[in-house]
Amino acid sequence: MCKAQGRRFGHHRTFQLATDQAGEQALKGVQLQQRGFFAFDSTATFGMLSERLGQGWRVQWTKLTKNHGWTDFADRLGKRGEDWFLLGGISPSGAFRLYSKEQPFKLDTGWTALIFAPAQAQAKEPEPEAVS
Repeated sequence: MCKAQGRRFGHHRTFQLATDQAGEQALKGVQLQQRGFFAFDSTATFGMLSERLGQGWRVQWTKLTKNHGWTDFADRLGKRGEDWFLLGGISPSGAFRLYSKEQPFKLDTGWTALIFAPAQAQAKEPEPEAVS
C-alpha cells in the first residue's frame, strides 16, 4: 500500500487518489497507517482525472491578494469537485502543500493556489452592482 514508504517520506507526506465505490468500501477496513491520505477530492479517481485531462483540463494557478481572495476566486470557478479541483498551494515562503481534506490548510493572501480545471476556465468576474 501507499504508506509502505511512510518511513522514507514521512507518513504525513504520503497520498493516494480516491478509488471507485467498490474499492472505497474495501479501503474503509484498511487502517490509516496502511494507506495514504486522499489527495484532492473524494471523487478524484485516476480514471476521472485522466478523462478530464483528455477533455482539455489543465493545471492552473493564481496568486491570492487582498483584492483577489480565495473565497471569491473559488466561488467564481463553479462547483468544486465538479467544475474544478483544488490541487494544492504554495505559501508566501515557497512551501508546497498538496490538498487533502484529511490535512486541510488555509489559502490566504500571498499564497498561490493550484487548481485543475478546463483550459478555458477563468474565474468569472462578479457582476457589477447597479448604481442608483
